[in-house]
Amino acid sequence: LVTLDDMAADTYEAARRLAQKWPTPEEAYADAPAIAYEQTWTESTANASADELDRAWHLRHAALLDRVALRDDPDQDTCAAEDAEATAIVLLDIDQAPRDSDPRAYVRQQYALWAAEQTNDPRASTGR
Repeated sequence: LVTLDDMAADTYEAARRLAQKWPTPEEAYADAPAIAYEQTWTESTANASADELDRAWHLRHAALLDRVALRDDPDQDTCAAEDAEATAIVLLDIDQAPRDSDPRAYVRQQYALWAAEQTNDPRASTGR
């Protein structure tokens, strides 16, 4: 007989194994809108109250900062990677995901999943 603790442990381990299958940035952001579009979108919606900013906003903002940090641009702000990491940690906290995950890889995984849902939902408006 399987106990609830055994089932929870199995589920947790399955989730941890799945989480280790991180998409590359190229895979995660293959269909993402242009960085300039996402910057405009996040800036235009950032003035909403904290209660109005949903998970999708935080995910898109974290993905935007990750993409900015990934650019090979010598003029890039040196804090881009730190900003991307900090924003990714916010998403981990929102999702109550384990902190032992790579925060930016987690953002890529979650963005890829979210983007796939948007592609399959004709009501979604991501600006693509």
